[in-house]
Amino acid sequence: MTNAMDANQERLILVHGTFANRSRYEGTSWWQLGSSTAEEIQSRLPNDVELPKVGEVFHWSGENSERERLKAAGELVVYLRKLESQGIHYHLIGHSHGGSVIWQALRKSVLDNYPLIALRSWATVGTPFLHLRTRSGNALMLTLNVLLAVLLLKPAYSTSLKLIKIFVAPKSAPWLNETSVRSIEDITPWNTPVLWIMKTMGKPIEKTPTGIKIGQFTSDEPITAWDLFSHDEGWIMLGTALLVLYVLLNVIVFLISPLIESIRLRAEHQLEDDTFSIYGNRWLGLWSPDDEAINGLRATLGLSVSFVSRLMIREPVLLSDYLMIVSRPYYWLLTPLFNSGLRPVLDQFVRAIVIKKAQGNNRPAAEVIRVATTPLQWDEKETHPPIPDFLNKQIVERANQYASGAAATFRNLLAAPSFAAGLENLGTQISGSELVHTSYFDHDEILDILTMHIAWSQTRPHWYRYSKLRNPEIVKWLVDVKHQFGADIALPDTYHFYAQPTVPFQGKIKPRRRWFAKAA
Repeated sequence: MTNAMDANQERLILVHGTFANRSRYEGTSWWQLGSSTAEEIQSRLPNDVELPKVGEVFHWSGENSERERLKAAGELVVYLRKLESQGIHYHLIGHSHGGSVIWQALRKSVLDNYPLIALRSWATVGTPFLHLRTRSGNALMLTLNVLLAVLLLKPAYSTSLKLIKIFVAPKSAPWLNETSVRSIEDITPWNTPVLWIMKTMGKPIEKTPTGIKIGQFTSDEPITAWDLFSHDEGWIMLGTALLVLYVLLNVIVFLISPLIESIRLRAEHQLEDDTFSIYGNRWLGLWSPDDEAINGLRATLGLSVSFVSRLMIREPVLLSDYLMIVSRPYYWLLTPLFNSGLRPVLDQFVRAIVIKKAQGNNRPAAEVIRVATTPLQWDEKETHPPIPDFLNKQIVERANQYASGAAATFRNLLAAPSFAAGLENLGTQISGSELVHTSYFDHDEILDILTMHIAWSQTRPHWYRYSKLRNPEIVKWLVDVKHQFGADIALPDTYHFYAQPTVPFQGKIKPRRRWFAKAA
């Protein structure tokens, strides 16, 4: 049981991003207990907000995979429901795809009709939100998939029915003396897949006036399951039937999975609006226009690199090239067909695989149409503001300084005896400060914004005092961003900025979208 003192103590849950998982709860990564970032955040927090204890730190696999992110979201929901049951309020901060995990968890809470009442605030830092839709141009393919799946239901149903009858109707062997068997005119993979496979394997199977003859079994008299399995033919028949049913079910599932995911994707768009209407005014998004992860994922949307080379006749340079002259007629014939017909198809197929791998998009029938800094699928213009310009310049300049000092590290990578060994050494020598994406938490202004946001969510009138730098510019930026998403937050009096209570905000908040009004 959680005592009253623990219940009054709020939690701050840190959710790491892709490739940032560690096996231990304590360490040097920003989300681990004992790290410089975690300790610095804890020192800024209100007294009644603390990080989880050892053994309670949340972490997930960190793989670049939509499936893993969805799995992690489910695990996070379970984690948060334990806090809900104990009456503990909490805050969430997610970095990179850790923010995606948080957003997926919030969506799941709405889908499960289990709202997270104790959630006070959630923030995403450098999160590239992947906006998905059903893969364009595949409506015909989805239709064909469904039709084929429906057609395959017939042999799957008949095979499973015969398997069941072997055990529930022991006085009859369904492949021999059933009425439907006697009416078979020919053994085909469509009507009798089990018998067709056995016949293809060399088993003597033939049609008789009274039914089917399998080896020494005939349909002239009833054959029980005991008689059937007393000979090899019975066991071969059973094994073949199980194999046929297994293959058919797998093919059917493979064919209908894209349709199921397509329906789910459409439903998720409405779910996103509903989720943001509940949790939107508690959100804060921090991102830099120079974030390498966000910009890199955006670059995959317009990737036009060719991965399959054109087929060309080589000019004779090497001695062996002259021997290839005899094959030139084949080139003259195949080159136009390959370059104009087969190559574009292969190139598009390979490019799609590379893009989906880079995006971590392994959901069937789904394509990423936008990489955004907001979790909602709205107009294509980026209306959610980035971090203040002065802060962005500061982060970029510091990252550039660290990156210039990493030149020797990259030279060691090139000089390593193997590329794999070089990458291993690189991973141990790169601090993360060389990139904007991994250096947000190295800056006091970012930590100030996050801690002020947490203090505001607790309805503290002097929330802006939870800032070490006391920079009015970031306070105003936070107020402007929160106003944009319909939050009730007041800008402190500029003259007595840190001396007196806040002056109520006199402006009129005008939500940008209908769901902003719900969030307010």
